[in-house]
Amino acid sequence: MPEVAAPKSVLVVDDDPDTLTATADAVECVGYAAVVASSGEDALRVLGERDDIGLVLMDVQMPGLTGIEVLEKASRDEKLKAIPIVLMTAATQLAPPPSVLVLKKPFSLRRLVCVATEHLGGICPEGRPYACHDCDAGHLLAV
Repeated sequence: MPEVAAPKSVLVVDDDPDTLTATADAVECVGYAAVVASSGEDALRVLGERDDIGLVLMDVQMPGLTGIEVLEKASRDEKLKAIPIVLMTAATQLAPPPSVLVLKKPFSLRRLVCVATEHLGGICPEGRPYACHDCDAGHLLAV
């Protein structure tokens, strides 16, 4: 019998407890398992310990290691650099590294579904594979 791949989890990282809870709840609402961390340091620890993380949604501005600093550290680690990291921010003038996706806060559940399924694979409510085909333009900044 062929081995079935374990479902991927989404690591949600935010220092604001309300945003952390709301985002994790939204991730679970759309069918993915959410793992939470409240700092960049905790995020790196979780990423180092777990093999089921398929996507990271990370706040940019946090005390200690910022989202961008975690992104830079992960990009230098052989295991972690394959895990997509989407930065979440309310900042309007952010200069993330090239080809990093930024999810602008506040974001809708529909936008979150689009980002998660784009990276983890999935089917949209219309039954088509997700490719951000039906989301508002401008919710992701590909820089």
